[in-house]
Amino acid sequence: MAVRGLALLARFAADPYLPPGFPYLTFFPAIIITGFVFGIYPALTCAILCGTSAWYWFIPPFNSFVVDGQTVTALLFFLVVVGINLGLPQLALSAYASQVRARDELTRAHEMQQVVSQEFDHRIKNLLATVSGLISLSQ
Repeated sequence: MAVRGLALLARFAADPYLPPGFPYLTFFPAIIITGFVFGIYPALTCAILCGTSAWYWFIPPFNSFVVDGQTVTALLFFLVVVGINLGLPQLALSAYASQVRARDELTRAHEMQQVVSQEFDHRIKNLLATVSGLISLSQ
C-alpha cells in the first residue's frame, strides 16, 4: 500500500529526531487517512502492515520479530490506539447514517401527513356541499 510506504519513509526520515518509544508515530495518521478515504478493510490491512513494519524496524531488538515484554506492551498499545482510531469514525459514520435515515423517514411521514390532510379537507368540503344541497332541496 502506498500510504503505508509513505508512512514508513516518513518514519525512517524522522527516526534520528525522535526519542525512543515512538515506533508508530507516522503510522497512526496513515491508518486514519486510509480509513477515511478507502474504508475500514483497507485501513485494517494498512494497520497490519504498519504494525509489522514498526515491530520489525522500530521496536527493539531492531530488525527482528522477537517477542518479549516490551514488544508485547508496544503491540498492545498499537492495537488499542488503532482500535480507537478506526472504531470511533465507524461509530460516527454509523450515527450519521442513522440520522440520515431518520430524516428521510420524517420527510416521508410529513409528505404522507400533507396528503392525508388534503384528502380530509377535500372530503369535508364534499360532505358540506352535500349537506348544503340537501338543505336547499328540503326548503
